Amino acid sequence: MKKRHVLGAALIGLTSLMPVMGSAATASFNFADLADTYAAGNGGHEGSWDQVTGGTLTDGAVTIVNAKGTYTGDPTGDNTHAFFDSSDASGSAGLGVCHSGWIGSVSGCSSNQPGANTSDDNITVGETLTLLFNTGVFFTDILFKNASHGLFNGSLVINGNVYSIAAGLLAAPGTLGHNATFTFAYDPASSPDSEVYISKIAVDTNPDNNPTPVPLPAGGLLLLGGLAGLGALKRKRKA
Repeated sequence: MKKRHVLGAALIGLTSLMPVMGSAATASFNFADLADTYAAGNGGHEGSWDQVTGGTLTDGAVTIVNAKGTYTGDPTGDNTHAFFDSSDASGSAGLGVCHSGWIGSVSGCSSNQPGANTSDDNITVGETLTLLFNTGVFFTDILFKNASHGLFNGSLVINGNVYSIAAGLLAAPGTLGHNATFTFAYDPASSPDSEVYISKIAVDTNPDNNPTPVPLPAGGLLLLGGLAGLGALKRKRKA
């Protein structure tokens, strides 16, 4: 291998490891507080994502452009929506999923609404909740509540991987990775809690701030390969 080729490989690897320059931002979203504020101003009625947020939710440079609920028993999605459950005597709740449709313009899971299915307001069997951001983020904090509005204990499927939650917290939220989309689902093996709300979250847009170790990227492997080549070339010249 010619020396300039080895140097080129090393430089390409080094460049790929350098952070992309740009402004970083942090943001936090308290879904439990939003649920309580909306219910207080609407006669105790709780609301869907669109009703509570108007479609998007912004803090600084970070926007949640949509929160979408799905349910296996509602393939068209006409009756399923992300839902804000407000506090009760046991405590606050947060963002979940309702697949019980609508009663007029009111969510079919809303409190203070005759005929509503108020037990269908969290993420449980057959449901998913997806948060879509305007940019890639990683979580610095995330709090989960259970069906009784206490701290969630069990496991969840997040972006296809199973994570253990203890006392409402994921020990290292940065392990969820740096993405613009996060999908939360019920884990059939979860114990003791099988129903969950997302109470609040905090995020950071700069992956270099993530304290969680990540695998060496392909560029790093290329850099190591280039450096190894330089070492071999040096040894060959000495021989």
